[in-house]
Amino acid sequence: VDRVKFVLYKPPYEPLLDATYVKKLDKGLTGDALKRRARGHVRQWSMLIECFRALSNLEAAIGQTYRTVARLREDTYFPEKVHARVMAKKADEGFVVVSKCDSWSGMNDKAALFPRRNAPTFFTAPFQEYYLRTRGTVRSNNIDNPETFLYHVLRQSGLRFHTVHPRIMVPIPFRLLSVSGKFCLKLKTDCPLMRAPQETRNLINQNRCRL
Repeated sequence: VDRVKFVLYKPPYEPLLDATYVKKLDKGLTGDALKRRARGHVRQWSMLIECFRALSNLEAAIGQTYRTVARLREDTYFPEKVHARVMAKKADEGFVVVSKCDSWSGMNDKAALFPRRNAPTFFTAPFQEYYLRTRGTVRSNNIDNPETFLYHVLRQSGLRFHTVHPRIMVPIPFRLLSVSGKFCLKLKTDCPLMRAPQETRNLINQNRCRL
């Protein structure tokens, strides 16, 4: 890595919500708790637009266009090496490369690798579709979480997906437990442990969030 650019972005605190999307969320939440979860999703999609703006500005500054783009959610932990070259080959073929784990009938939204030409769609389509409803995604498909929303929006916008085994890439969301940096891994299924070496299994299980 020879260039790092930090961008401070403050997402909207209370973005407008689509009542249909809120109603379809499957988390067993009600009232304000359900709305807080939905607002968190909208904030993520607003941050994607800011990511694309920052990417475009950086390319203009260096006078070059990137070949491949990686999008990593800020709360993602990788217990193993990511085999980026394997993924980049599929990205060169035009695919959005994501983990097969925890897709919840949609796409894993923790990490993705894709060709630069797909960046405008990947970064802007979710937020635009949520508000403009050009394709009526929320109402016409079985949308009950952000993973299914992202999958249907991006697929209907022309993007193709390729999923990889957890030994190629295994993104796991984490939760900070203290200001000292102590964290736990929010493991919802055992998919990330599939064919994992014992060292990785121990690392994940020792740091797994406890109810």
